[in-house]
Amino acid sequence: MGEDTPAVPSADVEEAMIFRLVREKDVEGIRRYLQDSNVVPIQYDGEGMTPLQHAAYRGGYEICRLLIDHGADVNATKHAHKYSTLHFGVMSGKCDLVRLLLDHGADPTAKNTVGKTASEIGAFVGNHDAVSVINNYVPLSSLDGPFKAKKVTAEVRAAIENPMHDLICTGNVHPVSVINFAEKQISLVVNAKLVGEILEYMMNREMSVDGDANTILAFKLHVLSNYEKLLSTACSSEDKSKHLLALKKKFLTGVEPDGTQEYMEKYLREVIRLFPFVQSPMIVSIVGTLADTKIGDHPTAITLINSHLNGQRMFKNSEPCVACGAESASKKCSKCKSVSYCDAVCQKLEWFTHKRFCQKFLMDRLAAEADKKFTIA
Repeated sequence: MGEDTPAVPSADVEEAMIFRLVREKDVEGIRRYLQDSNVVPIQYDGEGMTPLQHAAYRGGYEICRLLIDHGADVNATKHAHKYSTLHFGVMSGKCDLVRLLLDHGADPTAKNTVGKTASEIGAFVGNHDAVSVINNYVPLSSLDGPFKAKKVTAEVRAAIENPMHDLICTGNVHPVSVINFAEKQISLVVNAKLVGEILEYMMNREMSVDGDANTILAFKLHVLSNYEKLLSTACSSEDKSKHLLALKKKFLTGVEPDGTQEYMEKYLREVIRLFPFVQSPMIVSIVGTLADTKIGDHPTAITLINSHLNGQRMFKNSEPCVACGAESASKKCSKCKSVSYCDAVCQKLEWFTHKRFCQKFLMDRLAAEADKKFTIA
């Protein structure tokens, strides 16, 4: 080569470069590297890990997306203990990253050398929200058959397919959470009757698989299909937002003497009762528990439903949002400090009913704290 001819980097140098960029979380550096080198990032380091696995372990969503867009294989691994990219992703605890990997074909059934799947490893390290993403995930292709069976037009499919997929994959089926989501994805309201029919079709399909019925998914589809029936009442409304707000407030309204969300409890108990496959062990368990639980006591119907969808959690750092049911709600009412919210939006939404009981909650909390101090003393 002549003196002005640039040296061609060796394979080792190229490999070292991509791993270094990933380790440093240099998004722009990786973007330039992938564009300039025009290579598929499928290298392995000394531990048998790919750049994508390193990025997943570090929780780098944007880097993972870049690597996948340039051809990285989400299931490639030569790791000595057979940890997949999804294993590393769930250990990062980043839900959006786990969803990205699943959307691009990550295998949730892959096991490491001690026989643990990604969801089992995630539960072991306490990343329950990320585990919930895996456990509630269904491939987008699972909608193909139902859309064909219901003769959904290409135009309608384009409007509802992705929102429906996200809805089915949710780990929180609290009615207010679902209404909030539908309000943002208005096609689920405009086409609510059809969406409900598709969900019901999918429920029956799940339960018709001989020896391999997915009761948990079928039950979730049943719950969501009933919500869509409610949403269909907003289709003809001129002010859909006003109608949806009224629905949310109906679910959240507390009754005397302790603010119990009575309508929501009765509604969900009826939805459970209407599940066609009443002999399934999960439904028998839920119904048995609720039969021994008075309305206003714990566990509530939504608590039981969400726990069956997501699995029991041994330790909880916070209570779910009283307005939308989201886990790990970190905000508290500044006065009574007895109810949790995920943000100011949920607190504002629920204030119309909470203000009637806030003082009572405060007095109950102070009395409980006094009793605790007296017991310790």
